[in-house]
Amino acid sequence: RSIGILDRVRASPLSTRDVVMGAAITVMVTGMIAATLVTVLSTVVFGASWGRPLDVAVIMFAFVVSVAGLLGLVVGFARTEPQADSWTSLMAFGFGVLAGSFFGGTSLPGVLGVIGTLTPNGAAMRALIEAGPGGEGLAGVWYLLVWMFAIGVGGVVVGGLLLNRRLR
Repeated sequence: RSIGILDRVRASPLSTRDVVMGAAITVMVTGMIAATLVTVLSTVVFGASWGRPLDVAVIMFAFVVSVAGLLGLVVGFARTEPQADSWTSLMAFGFGVLAGSFFGGTSLPGVLGVIGTLTPNGAAMRALIEAGPGGEGLAGVWYLLVWMFAIGVGGVVVGGLLLNRRLR
């Protein structure tokens, strides 16, 4: 909006849904490239063992879809660009703390471990741990995959509806 692109997009035959989906796909492609780089480089440089490559790819894809959905919600709720930036930073840091990205929260007992697993990064960490080397594979983490995909699809749908309503 600040540089006038939104007005040009609104004048085009694209629907709000198309714009939100385009943004979500961009986030997902960028996220998959980043996840692939982290996985490959950590394996090559540090000898990390992630488990079966297809399992890791599916888990990473589910994580990226969930992040795209959350960004869709931010786009739908935020009224200004600075507000969207603030909410994105708050969400990233808050979910990092809740999920234990800084201190291993998904392995915490009780309610704290459950809360950590409800965040996309916590669900992804738990899925990678449980499906990883010596784990059960995707069959053991199906519920986490469903949860991450639900966050993603739900966020994009709700964000798109909110944005569409606001732009009318």
